[in-house]
Order: sequence, then C-alpha cells, then structure tokens
Amino acid sequence: MRQIATDWHHVMATHHLRFTESITPRDVCIAGDKTAVSRVLNILLDNAVKYTPSAGNIELALETKNGNAVIAVRDTGIGISNEDQSRIFERFYRADKARSRELEVPALAWPLPNGS
Repeated sequence: MRQIATDWHHVMATHHLRFTESITPRDVCIAGDKTAVSRVLNILLDNAVKYTPSAGNIELALETKNGNAVIAVRDTGIGISNEDQSRIFERFYRADKARSRELEVPALAWPLPNGS
C-alpha cells in the first residue's frame, strides 16, 4: 500500500489536491490477491482524483477494526447520492453527472480479513 501511495503523490500534486496517507499498522497482513487489491485501490484513487475539485483532500488509509484490516479512500469530492449508492456495483452504472461538486461525503471502505 505504501508503494501505491507513493505512486499517487505526483498525480495528486498535478491536480492541486492534498493527499494524505494514514497507513499506521505496520504488521497487518491482508489475505488476498495483491494484484486485485492494487487494481481496486488504483480505481478508487483515480475516481477520487476525477471527482474531487482542485484544492480538495484525498486520503488513503489502512486501519484495523475488530481484528480486521480496513482500507479506505476518503475524499472531499462530489460523492454518490443515497439513491445511486444501491446501484454502484451494477456493471457500467454511472451516477447523474449533473450533481453539484460541492458535497463532501464519507469514504467508501471495505473491511478485509487481516490473515491472522
């Protein structure tokens, strides 16, 4: 995860975004396909860049909660409306592009088993 964060610092600076990483647990082991997890993180970070206005904030975090690793991408972008949230996993679904870019929304985070 640290390498992914390092790779995104330049992109964030180019878009005038404040990028922080909060990767505190050093001994967390995530059981899963490293390539797939990296792909998902890169997609989430790419979307955060696309939908966060200049001077906005993006955070990549790795935390532990109830014995599980939790990876989160948080941003101050336009977010996803409550109505659209139930449909985000539908193939090719896109939320209404006309929504205001002024909304701040919570992160999209998935708990992942820590392999312990």
